[in-house]
Amino acid sequence: MAAPTPLQAFFARYDGFDYNNTAPPTREFGRLAKLYKWKKNTPAKEAAYKAFCTALVLEFNAGFGTDTKDLNVWQGLCARVRINPLPDSITGCRKALRRTHVNLIDLVATLSTGRPVKTFTTVNSLRQYTISTKKFFPKEDENAGNLLKYLLRGIVTT
Repeated sequence: MAAPTPLQAFFARYDGFDYNNTAPPTREFGRLAKLYKWKKNTPAKEAAYKAFCTALVLEFNAGFGTDTKDLNVWQGLCARVRINPLPDSITGCRKALRRTHVNLIDLVATLSTGRPVKTFTTVNSLRQYTISTKKFFPKEDENAGNLLKYLLRGIVTT
């Protein structure tokens, strides 16, 4: 039996919660919060959310990698967002990914669902989608690798 993914391990900590890995992870966290009756801005919910965010980042790292010097890592990511033809260099991958915008929650979900991820032509259209669906990927996490940091976009500006 394979080791649990970071998200599976996170949700497994909560008795009585049946994690559905084909649903968006943020929706599953919402179901968990409802099951445990966590109120907004409470220490219990905030601690769980922080652990959830770390699990999301670790899930990304496990599924896509962190080594920005590995062409296979970049090409795997390009393939996942359906960049075709696949660039044959890291620079080519970086340029192609800079022009491709995806919601990172949806991207992580593809690791368990295998479904294609929706791409957006502009950061603004990605921003509108992210805000309307409330699928915000944690922008700051000590476990975020450089590959993940490359993909992060400014969705909410303060």
